[in-house]
Amino acid sequence: MWVRNTDGTTQTAIVLCASHHRTGDDSYPKLAPRKFAEVHELNIRAIVSRLSAKPFIRVELGSFVGRFGDQEYALGSTEAGRGAGDSQDERAPAGDPGESCLRF
Repeated sequence: MWVRNTDGTTQTAIVLCASHHRTGDDSYPKLAPRKFAEVHELNIRAIVSRLSAKPFIRVELGSFVGRFGDQEYALGSTEAGRGAGDSQDERAPAGDPGESCLRF
């Protein structure tokens, strides 16, 4: 689903499963944007805002500290460098592929 900013200049995509994207009786194109949001109890603006959010990283007392929303994360010492601890194995796995596409 594509959501356009109020000024009409930027589009943001929200990924949906095939059924909700195009084929289902309760799909986005069949219901239209407002009805789709109402039927599925979605706040589209809040979802777009959350998906568009960027983390903020800074150095505090010799450590990298990351902030995302109201969460704070200790990322490691500045002595270890920027790439320390950034291996693929340590990253969190993606969400369960069996989850509902409308669960935000």
